[in-house]
Amino acid sequence: MDIRGIRSRGASCRGARRVARGAHYKALGLTPPPSGIRRFNWRDWRVTGNLRGDTDRYLATRAGRRIRWLF
Repeated sequence: MDIRGIRSRGASCRGARRVARGAHYKALGLTPPPSGIRRFNWRDWRVTGNLRGDTDRYLATRAGRRIRWLF
């Protein structure tokens, strides 16, 4: 997977990479909604993916921690 631009607030770099990889792997198996905004949970993280445009933007939140990445 070509995940890039991982940014985290309140999480370690190693943890942010783990969340981005795991949540993105799950996201690839889900059918994209007509709205272009994909929402799901992964291991107590609330994940939102914006699939509109050339670059997919994802945000995972959990207890005040935020992790963003691009695909």
